[in-house]
Amino acid sequence: MRIAVLLPLLALAACNLVPPDLEDAAYDPDGDGVPWPEDCDSGSADVYPGADEIWYDGVDQDCGGDDDFDQDGDGFVPAEYEGVVTEGVPGSGTLPAGDCDDLEAAVNPDAIEVWYDGVDQDCDEASDYDADADGFEHADHGGDDCDDE
Repeated sequence: MRIAVLLPLLALAACNLVPPDLEDAAYDPDGDGVPWPEDCDSGSADVYPGADEIWYDGVDQDCGGDDDFDQDGDGFVPAEYEGVVTEGVPGSGTLPAGDCDDLEAAVNPDAIEVWYDGVDQDCDEASDYDADADGFEHADHGGDDCDDE
């Protein structure tokens, strides 16, 4: 008797699970104005091509396919985001850590240091005014070393 009551209810529920014709160019289940399959997440109205990206939240809002933890796109993430995955982005979470300025692609652990410019391009935390690494900064930059090469 119970099965006889449940069968019509299951049939009605199944009718709602059948998606509309996926070939329909207007199929937009999340209502964000971007139809499937152009929309990389048809389940979220906040995620679509052209959306404003919110960095470091683990979501690829603009559907760019970029790791959400590498804002400057230099292939390195800040240490605190090492191994953290971006939802829906294959291969994310595998970038090496060590980026000390994730707004500048020219600043990362593989960068070549430009001495005496006040920027730590290679993220090694060494003084930018001690090119010979002897522990004394160049005299032109407040140190005691007159020959820092």
